[in-house]
Amino acid sequence: MKAARRFIAHRGVHLHSTIAGENSLEAVRLAQRAGFACIETDVRLSADDEYVIMHDASIDRTATRWDGGELREPVLVAETSLDRLRSEYRLRARDPECRTRIPTAEEYFRACADAGLRPFIEIKPMDQPDDFYLGLLELADRVLGRGGYVMTSNGNANRIIRSLGIDDVPMMDIRYQAPSLDDVAALGDVIVAVSATRYECTEHLAHVAEARRAGLATESHADDFATFAVADEHGVDLISTDVLAPDLRAGADVVLAAGGDGEFAAFRHCGSIVDGMLLLDAGARVSLPAPPHLDFGGAFLEAELEGVCRVLLGPQRFRIDGDGMRRHRHQVMLFDAPATLVIAAEEDCRIRDLRLTVARY
Repeated sequence: MKAARRFIAHRGVHLHSTIAGENSLEAVRLAQRAGFACIETDVRLSADDEYVIMHDASIDRTATRWDGGELREPVLVAETSLDRLRSEYRLRARDPECRTRIPTAEEYFRACADAGLRPFIEIKPMDQPDDFYLGLLELADRVLGRGGYVMTSNGNANRIIRSLGIDDVPMMDIRYQAPSLDDVAALGDVIVAVSATRYECTEHLAHVAEARRAGLATESHADDFATFAVADEHGVDLISTDVLAPDLRAGADVVLAAGGDGEFAAFRHCGSIVDGMLLLDAGARVSLPAPPHLDFGGAFLEAELEGVCRVLLGPQRFRIDGDGMRRHRHQVMLFDAPATLVIAAEEDCRIRDLRLTVARY
């Protein structure tokens, strides 16, 4: 039986540095609340050779001064001591109380262990001395245990680690950066990252199928309807995301379950129901009246339809071009927002089934 797919919170759950700081300890806790299985993070070295969690070479995009003021000049991680990084700056978040210190790698790994999240650790700087890799792996082993994390660095770093004789650390390798799948598979214990944006749909499917034949798990990043539809339809094993909601867990706090099984009474519409199907003329709409407002949660849409329509689901707008009657689904996280659903037909549209589930985290 195929294992259930898992979702990776990309740099934690921060929702573009609003609900929490990117790569913050709070973003780890929010990922646990939302039901993610894994979390992706980024490691750099400070000027005094301490491992810190930061994506960019500079902290300008993700941090401010400790008092919330903007940085007037670039602050490079590699040129700043750990003490200064932690005492003089704070990670961005909408709520001042959520603006927290830049975490060390050890703090972050311990937070992941406490939350039951498996970290995917990306080494940002390339071509580091052997001691850089060995020191980071020793730290990860001590906090998480060998096998309790995945190295998901640039292909160069992955191959350097293997060249050091370390064969039992799980890895994720990027397919488009490698000359062939054989080159990726040679790493051993590897997940194949297959981009849903760099590859066209048919090419993506071919790469996923190739990896599956080789017995390798696959991963794709998805933040919108189009990329999620590709990963969803092609059966990708792990989905990395900044904004999509992970699949609902058993026992989730469901606050709304509207529609499903051909029922449309929960929705407001200006169409007609014929033979159990909702028919919308071009320009007609179907919506959820009085959508619940959530501090933090997820909205999950399933629709079986034929036609072309525009959809508003929570914070996202997207277009469905139904070539024949097909089932579509999408799922987004919500932060201090209503679980809005509006479907507007661009041309005559037939909806056989429509379901919206909303959960509070």
